Amino acid sequence: MDGLLSKLTDLKNRLDLENKVGIANGLLKFIVDAIYYSFKAPAVLGDLILMYRSRQNEYLADQFAERSGFSKELTDALIEIYAVSISKPQSVKEQLKSSHPHITLRIERLEKALY
Repeated sequence: MDGLLSKLTDLKNRLDLENKVGIANGLLKFIVDAIYYSFKAPAVLGDLILMYRSRQNEYLADQFAERSGFSKELTDALIEIYAVSISKPQSVKEQLKSSHPHITLRIERLEKALY
């Protein structure tokens, strides 16, 4: 699937760079674009679902640490990581593509469980 999408991307890019005018070229570009986006959309959707599940798994791991009695230690470790990292607010696009929830969200959840 990745190989086909890669070849379609190359073909689409080549056609986009060509400035040929005409009905045949316009039709060819339309067909290639339609095929490209019909393959690209499910791939993007699949990636978004995978990243969402990955973030949910992080929360489950945090809950496991909490049930195991390590909530305070994990919270302290996340706060320390946050303090030394340059953590800027994430855009919606960055949040959707991230495999981990933003560290502040994890800290908030753990602190709620502590108190």
